[in-house]
Amino acid sequence: EIASIWETDEVSRVKPSPQSEAERGTLVIETVLWEVLPNFLRKLDATMKSSMGDDYSLPLTASPFKFASWMGGDRDGNPN
Repeated sequence: EIASIWETDEVSRVKPSPQSEAERGTLVIETVLWEVLPNFLRKLDATMKSSMGDDYSLPLTASPFKFASWMGGDRDGNPN
């Protein structure tokens, strides 16, 4: 895996399709956010309880994050 990353160009030589940009974004969700977000929310809930008291916890309906994406919009692989 490290060798394949090492040999990958830092800059894409071809314009990505909207589908390939979406696939890359989905990969981030699957490999990072899927695990990190629940862990963070549990830590946030525990911190709220420990600093403000057991009566204050993160509501199950809380949405402290809002996600948006540029993926596929301009087909250049760059958010700027």
